[in-house]
Amino acid sequence: MFDVLIHTMPLSVCGVLTIEMGLSLLKKRDRALCWLALWSATATVLYLCHMLYFEHITAAFPISDIVYVVCNLAVYPLYLIYLSELTQPKPLSKRRTELSLLLGIPLLGGVVAAALYGLMSQEDIQQFIEGYLYHGGIPDGATRVVRAQCLWHNVCRVLFAIGVVVVMTAGLRLIRHYNHMVTLFYADAEDRQMHSVYWALLLLVVTSLASVAVNFMGRYFFVDTIWLAVPSFAFSFLLLFLGWTGLQTTYSIKDILPADSAGASSGEEEATLSPAVIKRNQQLQERLQAFMDEERLYLQTDIKLDDVAHRLGTNRTYLLAMLSQQLQMSFSEYINRQRIAYAEQLMATHPELSKTEVSLQSGYASPASFYRNYKLYKTKPEA
Repeated sequence: MFDVLIHTMPLSVCGVLTIEMGLSLLKKRDRALCWLALWSATATVLYLCHMLYFEHITAAFPISDIVYVVCNLAVYPLYLIYLSELTQPKPLSKRRTELSLLLGIPLLGGVVAAALYGLMSQEDIQQFIEGYLYHGGIPDGATRVVRAQCLWHNVCRVLFAIGVVVVMTAGLRLIRHYNHMVTLFYADAEDRQMHSVYWALLLLVVTSLASVAVNFMGRYFFVDTIWLAVPSFAFSFLLLFLGWTGLQTTYSIKDILPADSAGASSGEEEATLSPAVIKRNQQLQERLQAFMDEERLYLQTDIKLDDVAHRLGTNRTYLLAMLSQQLQMSFSEYINRQRIAYAEQLMATHPELSKTEVSLQSGYASPASFYRNYKLYKTKPEA
């Protein structure tokens, strides 16, 4: 009974997550969630193949092995495509070359494996299953096609390891860039940044290293042994965490940039500052500071770059460029420095106010957000 639980736990987790994502998509169409659901469905099929393998249901071979090769090579690229939907104005799904490469390699892996199976006799298939899949070596007296199938499976292991490294590196870079973009356009950036997705990806990095090791060790190492419980429970927890964070993520790049701004500026579009640009930035800075001093717009909770640009009668590209080039800071940093300066003045003139009252009067939605920014931008040492 315990063996069955170990063999089916990741499959069950993925299956439940896929159903939950499907129900969510019925309520609201979302491209990022579509890719996450495809990732979850692929992982479900992958762990179904694992279950068939560990339960010794060899009658399902070679079909399940071909499907396993495809899904094993596809699951990490699919998660990267999902991340790009959340973080990039022009995601990987809309870039034909990259998408073809990410999905073409898994398909190629399956096609070659299927072609080799097609060339194998029943005796060859049984020899490959028993000799390679369950014992990890090239069987004695193996035919050329069996040796070719063994070699191809080893190539797929290498491709899997390369894919893990690429996805982890690119995924972390995408999330960091997105979190930086949030600070450019929102004063209150914390709740919009992908902290949970970032930590989920870091957890995925750690687990992926184990995944690569397990992949090179071979599944046969865990056949009929209690040690299978370790990767089974670890991957079940990881899959649950990834799926849960995906379902809970409500913000994405489309909430920051208009749909038609795939090449939107991040405030650094003018590498060389001409005298005209410098003069424009200085004038805009003076107008912005005068406006902040008079209107104290920074006291408004959840103020956005677009709101300030509209009130100044300019566009957000110019305002973002000025903040980056003239002040060397993001919009979030600029507004929060204004808030903390006001909070320090408030605490000096009204010492009877509690920190919670100061935080609310300074434009923060919560004391926790105030404390985080106070530590970063306070100008006076605490008594």
